[in-house]
Amino acid sequence: SRKLTHVGFATPMAGGVVGASYTMGGFYKDFRAGTNLTDGSLSIRNYADVLQAQVDFFTLAYGKRSGTTNFGFGLVVANQYLSDQARWDTFDSNNTQIGTTIVSNSGNSTGFGAIVGAQFQSGKNGNSVIGVSVRTPIKLSNNNQTGPYLNKVPGRASFGMATRTEPIG
Repeated sequence: SRKLTHVGFATPMAGGVVGASYTMGGFYKDFRAGTNLTDGSLSIRNYADVLQAQVDFFTLAYGKRSGTTNFGFGLVVANQYLSDQARWDTFDSNNTQIGTTIVSNSGNSTGFGAIVGAQFQSGKNGNSVIGVSVRTPIKLSNNNQTGPYLNKVPGRASFGMATRTEPIG
């Protein structure tokens, strides 16, 4: 679908730049279904399970330039929504229905982390830029129903490089 996945704003402030951004860090939706699934003498019929998760990051950061190096740090708030909706019927070996199971778990959880990064200008005439950043792992809380699925957003390290070249010809 067409969704907003990143937006940011930056403005000069306090001898550097203050920025705020929203980033959809990940989205997952999985649908599983089946019937006549066996487990020993039991069979599962009309099995349907929809698992969906989305992690959003909200970041407030400050950056500053020092010569040919830019550096910055920020606070990251992660918000995770998770939903697991499932239903199935259980039958015994005599083809008698012995139960129906309904799973309905959903909720939001939040956590705080930090991000730091630097960008270096190098190369002949400053035509190359190298950037690195690291985000801490984020422990999620307020997730009584969904904690067993996921209770931490992994940390992240990024590296990038760009070079400007002269046109050929």
